[in-house]
Amino acid sequence: MRNFDYESYYQKVAPIYDTVRLDKKNEFNSTLAIVLKNCKIDTTHILDIGCGSGRYAQALSERGFEVIGVDKSKSQLEQASKIINTRHCDASNLPFDNNSFDICTMMSVIHQMSDAERYTAFNEVFRVLKINGCFIIKTCSHGDLKNRLTSSFWPKTLENDLLRYPTIDKIKDELIKFTDINTKRTETKIELPKNECLEEYRLRKSSNLGMLDDSEFLTGIQLIEKTYLKHKSILKRNCHTFLIAHKNSN
Repeated sequence: MRNFDYESYYQKVAPIYDTVRLDKKNEFNSTLAIVLKNCKIDTTHILDIGCGSGRYAQALSERGFEVIGVDKSKSQLEQASKIINTRHCDASNLPFDNNSFDICTMMSVIHQMSDAERYTAFNEVFRVLKINGCFIIKTCSHGDLKNRLTSSFWPKTLENDLLRYPTIDKIKDELIKFTDINTKRTETKIELPKNECLEEYRLRKSSNLGMLDDSEFLTGIQLIEKTYLKHKSILKRNCHTFLIAHKNSN
């Protein structure tokens, strides 16, 4: 599973990523609110690590912050660079000076990193953050993962996700240089027209679906179509856990 080719996956979905991504408007706004809540009066510079197509960075830029989005996926950055300032780089080697940013964010990124990659990336974030800066991670606890609709219809996605996603306690241990590490769990719900929801799944809207072989994927599609045969809509729950860590002077 560690050999999954994320770059090829994102190259395929990049042009339609914003239309099929997990975080619809209510989930997007919920996430944005957490970032804004941690912006102090003097917050100016924000680094969005793993910015993808740039939605969050764009929203923050529109609110007056100086935001740079970085990603190692060239395909994603081709989309993001149309709306935000971007740099192509890996989280383990950020091309910025020490003490450059008030806030660094990683939104749904760390499950794509190995333990060693996270260790290096967290050290890099600590380096580029200003004193009293804030590091915001959006991820999923193992409990969050079990609430995903995909976990019910494609059990292999849950098996893979439990391996990909580090536990919240493990992440806290890895944030050894940071202090005042707080967690916040969020849950949003959205009811989508059945045909719209099914079409998003058929497009393999998330990387965990991209990991499935065609036979496993087709079995899940047939099961969800049968389950919701007489329904006009499908209710989805989005559960996430945020870690908010600080770089203090002491």
